[in-house]
Amino acid sequence: ASLAGALACRAGGESPGAAAQAPPNAFAADPLWDDGRAEVDAYEATEPRYGIPRSFTAYHIVVKEDFSRSELVKADPGHDPSDLVTVLKLNQVIGLQTGIYAYHQMASAFFERAGMDLLKLTVTSSEWCGNTYKEYTRRGGRATLVAHTYWDGQADVTYRLPAGPDVVLYDQLPLWIRSLPQAEGTTRRLRLIPGQIGSRAPEP
Repeated sequence: ASLAGALACRAGGESPGAAAQAPPNAFAADPLWDDGRAEVDAYEATEPRYGIPRSFTAYHIVVKEDFSRSELVKADPGHDPSDLVTVLKLNQVIGLQTGIYAYHQMASAFFERAGMDLLKLTVTSSEWCGNTYKEYTRRGGRATLVAHTYWDGQADVTYRLPAGPDVVLYDQLPLWIRSLPQAEGTTRRLRLIPGQIGSRAPEP
């Protein structure tokens, strides 16, 4: 992997009162995330599509944002301070050519900065066959995956998923792993929910 550069994405500042509650996660608390810019990483990758290995560049973009806890979206300036939470957002961007048409896919994962808990994951996938949108949310100890696809039997589906500190989505791993203790010999048992970057939406 190579660091492609720093993208000038403007991120919201710390929410009022955040300074009084120092984030316990050392990775998330690093002042690096407070400079208003994004980290952009580029990975040369290969993935089989239609039985043929397809080469492409995958981009991972990480930026700090102010987030609305009630709406689970980026908060604009002037948003109600009592509803704000600071997140680190990971965008995974994939553009993949297959013959005469291309796949355009993106996953956005939103982690509460204080403890790197995943609050939300969204996935979009588009190509010449159609569009797909998926949204995973975790509220009040309950996790839900909602999907809208162009596949028969998966047009509009909602799945209740397990929620807990040992439940991890495959698509959150690239950033979440970086926030874990990096001591040699560290182990952790997890329940892994399969990756959601794709056009289909079977029950995980």
